[in-house]
Amino acid sequence: MLKKVVKNTFKGTIGLLTMGIFCALLICYAIPHIHPKYIWVFPLMGLGYPLIVFAAAAITLYWIVKRSWLSILFIAILVTGIPYTKRLYGFSKNVEVPTAASTFKILSNNVQIFDLYNEEDANQKF
Repeated sequence: MLKKVVKNTFKGTIGLLTMGIFCALLICYAIPHIHPKYIWVFPLMGLGYPLIVFAAAAITLYWIVKRSWLSILFIAILVTGIPYTKRLYGFSKNVEVPTAASTFKILSNNVQIFDLYNEEDANQKF
């Protein structure tokens, strides 16, 4: 009896976890199309996108091992997100390493706060 309860609890927990992760993944896919002015929480979820994709891939592998028909749906959801993943990670065949002299430039425009605290020059009239 206890074994059956534990098994059902585990299945229910995995099911809820799966649905939660894939709902979060679908929300992450929708984030570029929603302005933060209307829903400000969604861009914060975008910060967790790499972790959510990793969790979704792990859950998909679990369902593939279990030979469930849900694995086909989860694979389709992951494949749908390939363009978003390409934006996050730069995959390129021809990578040129730039030299340090051509990529690092410093501009200093120190104007001493435009003489804000210089009282002598403030009294002069032009």
